[in-house]
Amino acid sequence: MILRHETLRTTFPSVNGVACQQVSEQSGLRVQWQDYSALPAEARQQRIQALADSEAHQPFDLETGPLLRACLVRSSDLE
Repeated sequence: MILRHETLRTTFPSVNGVACQQVSEQSGLRVQWQDYSALPAEARQQRIQALADSEAHQPFDLETGPLLRACLVRSSDLE
């Protein structure tokens, strides 16, 4: 999907103090993997919420990208 959509590979480096759009051939996206399936239900929900809160407060570097993040979370054998 990322290779098909240029906007997902776009960064905005500064050239002479002006932001310029740059589309990269490859994406620097790294998908994180978290397995919380062994935790009790309450602890699992707390960890998932803490992860979501942490990710939501991380800034993006518009100059170097990537400008999206992905994290797969396993919360049980079925989810």
